[in-house]
Amino acid sequence: MPLLAAVLFFVIMGYAFAQDGPERVDFNADGTVGFGDFVLFAGRFESNHPTYDLNGDGVVELGDFIEFTGHFDAEVPPVSDLEILEGPIDQDRVFTANRTYLLRGAVFVEDGTTLIVMPGTTIQGESASTARLAISQGGLLIADGLATAPIVMTSDAPEGQRARAHQFR
Repeated sequence: MPLLAAVLFFVIMGYAFAQDGPERVDFNADGTVGFGDFVLFAGRFESNHPTYDLNGDGVVELGDFIEFTGHFDAEVPPVSDLEILEGPIDQDRVFTANRTYLLRGAVFVEDGTTLIVMPGTTIQGESASTARLAISQGGLLIADGLATAPIVMTSDAPEGQRARAHQFR
């Protein structure tokens, strides 16, 4: 009974303190924050993995658990819009699976900046530009796809209409 009371307390506190949207904790990109996400999160507890360090303090711990539980059973709304990226990424970013990201020209993750790409995310290179993603020295890219929710990097041009040999596939 005390364990149930503790779990309920943390779930209620999680709802009160949840800061980011549920897409940030839909780790398996299935559209709902649930048990599968909890299993992925629990496997990283007491690590310093930035995908699961929701409060950004450098370690996955109780505060992150409270943030996670605040979104438990939440539906992740689909986003049909496209986010166009150009130039430097100079603030920490998280790319989520409910949006498609289009690289226009050179996109650089700057020194001291972290880009986290969640499972199930699609990143397209614009066919009309020399689209590329570069990580500057001191920048960090974290991209952990899953077999059930791979990270896809592709072109915005349909198969068979890609003009350049080195274009995103």
